[in-house]
Amino acid sequence: MKLKYLIIIILFITSCSFNTTDVYQTNRNNLINIQDKINVIDFETSIFSRYSMISTTKDYLIVADNDSPDTVMQIFDKNSFNHIKSFGIKGQGPFEYISIGPIKYDELDNSILITEFAKKEIYSYNLDSLLEISNYILNVKYKLLPIFPSYYYQINDSISLCELIQIDENSCIKSIAKWHMKNNFYEYYDDKDSKIENSSISLAVSRSNKIFAKCYENLDLIRLYDFEGNLLKNIYGPNRNEHDFVNYNLSLFTKDYLFALFIGERIEKNINITKIQVFDINGNYLATLDLKYKIRDFCYDEYTNRLFIFFDDEIQFGYINIDELML
Repeated sequence: MKLKYLIIIILFITSCSFNTTDVYQTNRNNLINIQDKINVIDFETSIFSRYSMISTTKDYLIVADNDSPDTVMQIFDKNSFNHIKSFGIKGQGPFEYISIGPIKYDELDNSILITEFAKKEIYSYNLDSLLEISNYILNVKYKLLPIFPSYYYQINDSISLCELIQIDENSCIKSIAKWHMKNNFYEYYDDKDSKIENSSISLAVSRSNKIFAKCYENLDLIRLYDFEGNLLKNIYGPNRNEHDFVNYNLSLFTKDYLFALFIGERIEKNINITKIQVFDINGNYLATLDLKYKIRDFCYDEYTNRLFIFFDDEIQFGYINIDELML
């Protein structure tokens, strides 16, 4: 009888140890210089401000420049990098741009969705019509609520996972939710750790693996969840006890990896990001990539398995073939 109870206790303790969600990674020293892996993109006549962002579609690379005095969007061929078209007028009139937000590609409609933060609208452009019709008129796809997504990722034709932002006179509150786009309402994920949630976060979503990650700016922490909002892992890095460090900035999932822009230092003024930490889909640390150039924005192109990067340095644009990294 005693042996029976002893076996039950051992099984209980063993099962608890395997079910823990906390992972502590104390060694993240695999630093790899990949400056020579950067394929520089030269747009020749096009020069962009440091407030630009990039996105891709099946065939095109789109650059949006928030600081442009006139036309704010440029479309380039994704392979030759030849200029295809300029569109989007800077201004406060109908369908003009004051402050550009996320740019998303909808493969089902072959359309691009562009958020206008100041007007709290998302515009839709059919790519075929945009490229063929000189006076193409876009449409307003969504009217945003006072609480609006600063970033979103569509997981099907009607639902996105989003990072919501609520701004008032005294604070800026961020949270993660499911956005039911057609009915325009948010289904919030319940996260009981309010102390952690006060830190700025970056959201990364993997539709194929049905998981998302929250990477924290003021904590050396990445949290993995499934699409139902169940916490899978808390992944703590070696700076977890350094509460005045700046850690993660932008993040994204590729087919096989999680890439997160990483600082890992005390920062008082300007933040210069040259490194990307790489994890596998389960959150296991693989490498820290040092690009040597200051990174402002990046995006993943699933059609070519490339990272496209916008730099604030002696080069402005480049891409990395992920298959060549040998992670």
